[in-house]
Amino acid sequence: MNETWPSLLAALAVLSIAITTGWFIGPLIDKIRRSRRPRARS
Repeated sequence: MNETWPSLLAALAVLSIAITTGWFIGPLIDKIRRSRRPRARS
């Protein structure tokens, strides 16, 4: 069991990091796209 715990914790950490980065990068990319392309039609 001691051998499976570290890998399981690592996978969980990577998953949580991926989710948090997605939450931050998502709106960030949206802001960059909106700032780069001004709204032609409202």
